[in-house]
Amino acid sequence: MKQTERAAQSAGSRVLDFVVASAAPLILWFSFLNVYTYDPVGVPCSEIDGGGSYVLGICHDSGESGAGATAWHGFFSWSAMLLLLVAASAGVTAAVLRRHSRTGWPLFVGAGAAALGLIALAVTALDVPTYPPWLEFVRTGTLGTVTPSDDYAGTIDDGVGPGWYLILITGLLLAAAAALRLRQWSRRPAGPNPPD
Repeated sequence: MKQTERAAQSAGSRVLDFVVASAAPLILWFSFLNVYTYDPVGVPCSEIDGGGSYVLGICHDSGESGAGATAWHGFFSWSAMLLLLVAASAGVTAAVLRRHSRTGWPLFVGAGAAALGLIALAVTALDVPTYPPWLEFVRTGTLGTVTPSDDYAGTIDDGVGPGWYLILITGLLLAAAAALRLRQWSRRPAGPNPPD
């Protein structure tokens, strides 16, 4: 292999390693944003006078509606976060060990964990967890002057928030970089010192 091809391949590996390494802190940071959103259904917050939506914490004093929850409030969402963090960690491990080891197991683990993390993240869009304070208020039966409704869907509209989309974009970049890095590793020539 020519020296220029080897240098170009090494530079490409470094760029992919940088994408994988930078994904971990971004995913962790985005996981604390509003991954889930909850809005009152039916009556605008400005018309509610100390009713259930205020008690549930969905309406703010300024009349704005909406509440949120982080990625650490649902089983599939925290599973997705952990799998994506494992994928990024495996990619960093592969970058650190590439000069000292000829094995590609961290790359396989990283690509697999990224794929599983994206699948779990997709499931979170279909399985939004129940609004956390709702469960406590229904359990204790203390909604002030409002009695708890068994019709959760008729009271609270839930969905994914901006944090979910940021995690999805970062996870897709992570999965693509991990897959490309694995492809580079599998096509490297044999020899005592193969290029990155």
